[in-house]
Amino acid sequence: MNRSLQRILLSWADSPWNWLPFTRLRPPPHQPIPAAWIALHALSGMVWFGLPILLAARGILGRWSAPAFLIPGLVGLIAALMWHLMLRAAWNRRAASLAATPASQDSAPGSLPAPPAPATRLNPLERWVLQPLLVLLVLYVAITFVYGVENLRGALALRALHRDLQAQGLPIAPADLLPPPVPDDRNLAVIPLFSPLFAYDSLPTGIRWHDTNAYQRAQKAFTYEDPRTPFQRFAKDRGTPVGAWPDGQRLDLAVWQAYFASLPDRPEPNPDASPGASVLAALDPLEDDLDQLRSAARSRPESLFPLHYEEGFHMLLPHMAVLRRTSELLRLRAVALLSEDRTDEALAETLLALRLSDAIRNEPILISLLVRVVIDRTALQSVWEGCLDRRWNESQLRTLQQAFATRRYLDDMATVLHGERVFGSHTYDVMVRGGDPLRTLLGMIADNDHSFASFIRFIPRGWIRQNQVAHSRHLGVLVDDLQRAPSHAALPPGDERLLQTIDRRSPFTIIAGMLLPALAKSHTRAYHAEAVSRLALAGLALERHRLAEGRYPDRLDALVPRFLESVPIDPMDGQPLRYRLTDTGDFQLYSVGEDHRDDHGTRPRPGMSTGTHAPRSGDLVWR
Repeated sequence: MNRSLQRILLSWADSPWNWLPFTRLRPPPHQPIPAAWIALHALSGMVWFGLPILLAARGILGRWSAPAFLIPGLVGLIAALMWHLMLRAAWNRRAASLAATPASQDSAPGSLPAPPAPATRLNPLERWVLQPLLVLLVLYVAITFVYGVENLRGALALRALHRDLQAQGLPIAPADLLPPPVPDDRNLAVIPLFSPLFAYDSLPTGIRWHDTNAYQRAQKAFTYEDPRTPFQRFAKDRGTPVGAWPDGQRLDLAVWQAYFASLPDRPEPNPDASPGASVLAALDPLEDDLDQLRSAARSRPESLFPLHYEEGFHMLLPHMAVLRRTSELLRLRAVALLSEDRTDEALAETLLALRLSDAIRNEPILISLLVRVVIDRTALQSVWEGCLDRRWNESQLRTLQQAFATRRYLDDMATVLHGERVFGSHTYDVMVRGGDPLRTLLGMIADNDHSFASFIRFIPRGWIRQNQVAHSRHLGVLVDDLQRAPSHAALPPGDERLLQTIDRRSPFTIIAGMLLPALAKSHTRAYHAEAVSRLALAGLALERHRLAEGRYPDRLDALVPRFLESVPIDPMDGQPLRYRLTDTGDFQLYSVGEDHRDDHGTRPRPGMSTGTHAPRSGDLVWR
C-alpha cells in the first residue's frame, strides 16, 4: 500500500468520529478490526446518505418514497463499504506490524496492553489534496456502480418489453409503422397541391424546404377567408353563431354573404343574388384547385402522405391544416349548393370531404385521427342540413350511409395508440442519446425545461428506460381497455387509470407521468366520434324510411334489415340510441354523451367546457 494512502487512511481510522456510532467496538491499535465492523459501517453509510434524502422527499412530495431512500442509500452503502474496507486493510496492516514488535511478543499474559500507536500526522499535500481526492474517488466509484446497476435494470426491462411486443406482433420502431407503399399514379397525396408540403430536409440548423415558394403555395391552398379578418371574428362582432350541427345550428349563408361582401379586393357581389349563389360566386377563384383535387380523387383511389416517420415527435404534419381547411371550404360549398337545390353537386362536395378524411386513415398518429374526426364532423353539416330540409333522395341517402358505415373510430384509436407508443419510445431514445432534440422535447414536457434538462442529463439512463417501459405498458393498458370495454361507461376514467399505473413522483415513472396525461381523454374522443357516426347512420336510415313509407317509424328496430343491418347501439352507455317520435310526426335521436346521463335530448350550451377532468354534460343530439 502506498505510504501516503496508508497515512491518509490511518488518520481517518484513528479519528473518534470514524467510529461513530460504534465507538465501543474500536479495538486497540495492535489488534485487527473484525469483518463485522465493515458490515455495520456499510449499513451506517446507507442510513447517513439515504435518510436525509428520504426526509427531504417526504417534505416535498408529502409522502414517503422508497426510491428516495434506496438510491442514495445504495450509494452510501457502496461508498462506506469501499472506504471501510480500505481503512480496515490499513489498520490491520499496522496492527500486524505492532503485534510483531518484541514488546508485544514478550508481554506476559495479564500484563498491560501495548502502548497506542503514535498519531498519524498528514502533511499539507496529503491533507488538502490527496485526502479530498481519495474521498471523491470513492464516491465516484460508488455512484458509477449504482448508475451501472440502474442502467442494467433499465436495459433488461426494455429488452423484456420488446420481447413481449414482438410476441404480440406489435410495432417497436418508427420504421415498423410505415404503411405499404402506394404507386404515385394511384396516390392522391402526391399531387402538386400536396407534394411540396413534404419536400424538405431536416438539418441540425432547422428545416430546409426544397422549394420555398411551392411550399408556401401548398400551405395556403384552399384559403377562402381573409386571414386579417377571419369569419369567426366577423360573426362574433355581429352576434351571430358560426353554425355547427352538434349545437343544432345551421350555417347562416346570409352572414357569409355579408362577410365576403365586406372583404377588400373581392368582386362586387350581385345585389339580387341569393345568399347561396353569392357564396358560391365568392368561392369561384378556388375552382381551378378544386377541379384538380376532384379529378385526382376520382383517378387516384389510394393515399399515402410521405411523412418522415424517422423523426418521431419532430415529424412535420403540414397537411393537417390544409385538409381541415379544405373540408371547411367543401362544407360551405355543399350547404350553399343545397340552398340552390343542386343536390348532386352538394353530395359530391360532401363525399370529397370524406375522401380527404380517408386520405389520412392509414397514419398511425393520434393527431391524424383527431383531424379525421373533425373533418367527418365538418362534412356532416351538409348531411344534417340536407336531412332537415328533406333535400336528399333515396340514392343520395344510401350513398351517404355507405360512406359513414366504413367509419371504425374505436379500432382506429387502438391503432394510433400503438403509434403513440412507438413515437413515445422514440422520445425516450432521444433523451438517452441527448443532443439538440432534447431541448425541444423538454419544452414539450415541462414549462421550466432548464431544471428538467438538468434532471434528464444527470439521472441514470436506466431511469429513462424504466420510464420508457412504463409509458409503453400504460398505453398497452389503454388499448386493452378500449378493446375489452363494451361501452364508454365501462371504461375506467383516463386520469384514474393513469394514477393506477403511473406514479408521477417516482423517478422510474415521473417522465411518463408528464407525457401521458395528454392521452388521458383519447378514449372519450374516439367514443364521441363513434357515437356521431352511428347517429348519422340512423338519421340517414330514418330519412330513407320516410321516403319509402311516408313517415318515420315508431321504433328504430323497424329500420332493420331494410335500411340498417342492426339497431345502432349508443357507444357511450351500451344501450340503443335514444329515439322517439314527436307529436308533430318528427323525431328525436340522440346519444347520452360522455356523462352517460339521459338529458332527454338536451344539447350542451354552445362552447361549454367543463375542463379536462369532469365530463361534459348534455346529450349528443342529431335531431
